[in-house]
Formats: sequence, C-alpha cells, structure tokens
Amino acid sequence: MKSMIWNDDMSVGVKGFDDEHREMMDLLNELHSAIAGYESDVMITGVFKKFIECGVTHFAHEEELMDELGYPDAEAHKKEHDDLVIKVNNIYEQYESGKKAYSLELVLFLKDWMLLHMKVTDTKYTSFFIGKGVK
Repeated sequence: MKSMIWNDDMSVGVKGFDDEHREMMDLLNELHSAIAGYESDVMITGVFKKFIECGVTHFAHEEELMDELGYPDAEAHKKEHDDLVIKVNNIYEQYESGKKAYSLELVLFLKDWMLLHMKVTDTKYTSFFIGKGVK
C-alpha cells in the first residue's frame, strides 16, 4: 500500500536529496503497509526506526551542504529539522513504552510533514544550490 508516490513536482533540484526523499517515501510506504496490514509491533517499530534514521541522515546531508556553501536561511531550515526530530523521537518513545498504539495517523502526520517540507522549505534552497553548481 502506498501513501506517497514520487512525482517531478516533489524534486528539489538536487539529485542526491531527491534520491534521499524517495528513500524516505519508500520507507513511509512500507510503514503504511505494515500498519494497515496489522503487522507485529516489532516489525512496525523496525520500519519506523529505519525511517527516522534515514531522515536524520538526510537532514545531516542537507545541513552540511548549507553550512559548506553558506546558505542564508540555514538556521531556520535546521530548526524545522530539529523540531521534527524531537517530535518524532517523542512519538517513537510513546510507541516503545506502550503508551500509544500504532495507527495510520502516524503515516498521515509524516506524509503531510514531508510534503510540506519538500514543497515549501526545501524548494527555497533550489536556486541557491543550483547557483552554486550543485546538481
């Protein structure tokens, strides 16, 4: 079951970042399928953890390039990343402690955040990075 399907409107103009976004979408789709298919909590947690790790790695790659090239809106962009990581880690801890049961609400939250972040926040850096020769 897919909750997200890549299309060219989602591209941020940087191939490596687009590839990482696709990987995150694949994991989100895997998470969606696992929750909708009533897979075990252990399996769902494993996919959720992979999604978090993939996101943290992606955020680090973006932030490294922003710092390296002097992206002027880097601090605000990093704050969005930091805020999501804190929120997702809190959600993860609630699932791990049994305080919350997995539901498609998690997938919808992550999907909405990703789409908004890619289409609004990430596309702000497109012309900057392209102007610096990043492809």
